[in-house]
Amino acid sequence: MNVLIVGLGGVTRTFRHWPERVLALGLARRGHMVWSIGTRDRERPALADRSDIIDGVLVRRVRSAYWPNAELSAALRAGRAPISFI
Repeated sequence: MNVLIVGLGGVTRTFRHWPERVLALGLARRGHMVWSIGTRDRERPALADRSDIIDGVLVRRVRSAYWPNAELSAALRAGRAPISFI
């Protein structure tokens, strides 16, 4: 199954108990393809990278902006999945 998880912080290496990370890693360990989209914050090292792979989860971070957010729209199109958790 392909799963897209969209959340404010998304999946990070630092914050191990955020629900997005717990859910994403659990699904990835079970063999599912998991993408995560969260916000990027250059002032916070845990959220500064634009993209990453964390324990099998493909992570993409976009700038925080009001709608319409072109960067978020592009990330959503690129990570299309039949099931999404927002």
